[in-house]
Parts: sequence; C-alpha cells; structure tokens
Amino acid sequence: MPKLRKDTATLELFPLSDTLPAPKPTLLICINKRMDTTRPSCGYRGSIELADAIEKGVAERELGLEIERIHCLGHCQKGPTMRLAPGGKFYLGKGVDDADAVLDDLAGRLNGKKSF
Repeated sequence: MPKLRKDTATLELFPLSDTLPAPKPTLLICINKRMDTTRPSCGYRGSIELADAIEKGVAERELGLEIERIHCLGHCQKGPTMRLAPGGKFYLGKGVDDADAVLDDLAGRLNGKKSF
C-alpha cells in the first residue's frame, strides 16, 4: 500500500527498502529513410544493414544488450547514428565494415572496462 512520507509530503509508490531495477542497456539504431532523398538520412546510408550485422553480432557474442531500431536520433548529417542507452555514447558514421569494432567497444562498456 502506498505510504505518504510526512517529511517530504510525497506519495511513495515503493516501500523504502525496494529499489527499481537498473534499465537494461539498449543500443538505439536509427533506420530512418527520409522521403526527401536529397537530404541525408541514416536509412539511405546503410543503417538497416548495419543494424542487421549488429543484431547478429550481439546474439553471437551473447552481450545481453537490447537492440532497438528507431526513427531519428537527430544526427542525420553524420549517420548512420547509434546510441548506447541510457545516456551513453553515440556511434556516428559507422557502416557494416565497422560492426566488429563497434561490438568490441560495446562489450568493453558492458563489462565495465569502459564507461558508458
């Protein structure tokens, strides 16, 4: 049952002893293809093939990383764009040939050898 803490007058939805689980690391990959093909977009720069390669590599390496294909991370000029979430590194301008290097970097970050 939710409790009202008198000292802060806020509704507490979880008992004080419980904590929320940490969010699972997720690699966001933009696959947006703009209708106006004269403007840059990640989808037209190979991000769909890159996402396929990254998904395959994550599964093969058992990295425990979620992959989410999304429509825009706001770096169209530098794409394909990927970002490690929550609040992590951007990977800009990478292609299928860079997938192994990206996976190596992700493995280091997920294993605590590099910071997010």
